[in-house]
Amino acid sequence: MTFRTSRVLGAIALLATVTPALAQQQDSTTPYYVGVNGGYTHLSNVFRQDGGTNSDNVLSASLLGGVDLRLGRQHLRADGSLTSARYSRNSELNNSGYNGQLALDWSTIERLQGTITVSGSEQLADYNIASYLAPVYTKNTVKNYYADAVTYLGLVTRWSLMVDANYHKLDYSAPQYAILNYEQRSWAVGPSWQPNPDLRVGMAWRQTSGDYPTYFHDTVTGAYGANDFRRRDLDLTVSWRSTGHNSFDGRLSTGRYPGADTSGQTRNVHSGALTWRYEPTGKLVFLTSYVHDQGLSSFFYAGLGSSLNQNSKTESLQFQPSYQLTGKITLNASAAYTRTSQDSEVLGTAIGAYHDTTRSLTFGASYAYSRSISANCQASRQVRDSNLAGYSYAANTIGCNAQMLFF
Repeated sequence: MTFRTSRVLGAIALLATVTPALAQQQDSTTPYYVGVNGGYTHLSNVFRQDGGTNSDNVLSASLLGGVDLRLGRQHLRADGSLTSARYSRNSELNNSGYNGQLALDWSTIERLQGTITVSGSEQLADYNIASYLAPVYTKNTVKNYYADAVTYLGLVTRWSLMVDANYHKLDYSAPQYAILNYEQRSWAVGPSWQPNPDLRVGMAWRQTSGDYPTYFHDTVTGAYGANDFRRRDLDLTVSWRSTGHNSFDGRLSTGRYPGADTSGQTRNVHSGALTWRYEPTGKLVFLTSYVHDQGLSSFFYAGLGSSLNQNSKTESLQFQPSYQLTGKITLNASAAYTRTSQDSEVLGTAIGAYHDTTRSLTFGASYAYSRSISANCQASRQVRDSNLAGYSYAANTIGCNAQMLFF
């Protein structure tokens, strides 16, 4: 840990113990805030190796800032942070990152309203994330950028028209992860019907296009090539608050990849998601979600001297309870199960498949001393089993952080 990081963490601890009254005296109506955050995390398996025991302790320090401002009918929200993380053993993983989000809710006097959202971040990427990528044990950061603009036009009392456009870009620093770099653009348009405040049904046509700019890799010349993709989906959505305690959000999509595989044929895919929120009391909340997704990618594999199609499927189930123990203490937990499978074929002939399952369990608690001062701790365990050697792992994480905001 560097001397600069030590001084920041020391200042955070000092402020949290001797100046709580100062933070409480800030004007609670101001739309701006700045703050500091310091944390400690223990990782039992940094690189998520199969049978690995590469543990480490990480200290982090962050500077925070944000705004929540209303300008007539418009509502502007922005949050940002700059973070420095230092590893005690794997110092080559020391990194600095950032995270920022900006959202603008807007509306006109007539029937137009919408939201514009922009976000960006840079941080250390997770290791051993997929069974088709060779594990890396060097510093690997990921940049993630996202922008979205959605507009709603009220047609009549119960009907409205939605138009949405978004952009997403992902960029890894390690060349071994270059196959995952991508840019994606999509737009959607469709009507929705809301017969009462508790029910909303929608339908939308969605067009997605993009490319993996470094998907192909020529091992002889070292050059990279792009892999473009297109996808068309029809989305059916529903939001239903059945009672005062239950609410459901669902999506069912059927999609097509025009000329997606190497034979030029169109492939059909299906996906969906369902979320159930149950609030039996004002302090207890249960959130359950299920996601099913399918994808397809094609590229020229020099080792086979032919083109390769890969069909992937992911299913995920997550359960998240939360309980407000007191006015200041909240307990939370999460249990998740994800199964991923991918089949590969050349000219219609299967050549192999992989599948893995990932299970995770998390427990946490947060304490809010005041609006300005808070702390939380979390412990988790993640286990993945893969049919490919070297991709299974078990990892434990435990950490705490404290935060102080000035308004």
